[in-house]
Amino acid sequence: MQVSVHFVGIFSDCGADRNIHELPGQSQQFWNVEECFAMRSIKVSNSALISAFMTELEPDSPVTQRDYDSLKLSTAPYMERNLEFLIECMEDLNSQQNKFQYYHRNLSRQQAQQQAWHQKRRTENIARKAAGEEPLPEEDPSNPIFKPIPEPSCLDGYLITNQIANYCNQINGSVFLFSSATPQI
Repeated sequence: MQVSVHFVGIFSDCGADRNIHELPGQSQQFWNVEECFAMRSIKVSNSALISAFMTELEPDSPVTQRDYDSLKLSTAPYMERNLEFLIECMEDLNSQQNKFQYYHRNLSRQQAQQQAWHQKRRTENIARKAAGEEPLPEEDPSNPIFKPIPEPSCLDGYLITNQIANYCNQINGSVFLFSSATPQI
């Protein structure tokens, strides 16, 4: 909506110090909406990103009763067991990832300690050389910060990932097989 040209003309002729009810020809009657405003058409357009998003939201094909019937299979115990195994494998994979994160945190902490120790040893050696003494060795094998941290095995993670893929394939295969075996309506 836009203020009409007719209303703007009358209002500007009237002046800012006068009341709207004192406009010429309007002493006993009120202005109606059609006289004050003019309707304008506008065009709303969406960006390409919004259009793509709206297209993604539209279903590819309508859901049929057959789709719902495939969820009510007699293989529910089989599916339930596979899903439980899949959840257990996901938990195992999560614990393996936590082990690797813990290893990397400890490794970076150890490397920082080693660098600090080396810096301290270099400073001591410079002071010993200035005093005419013999410098100390750069590495001390008895120091626990030089003991290597054992890396966790990657094999467990690979085996768990492979087992997850197998369970997913079994679940997808059983849904496909049993949904195609349901009678057509």
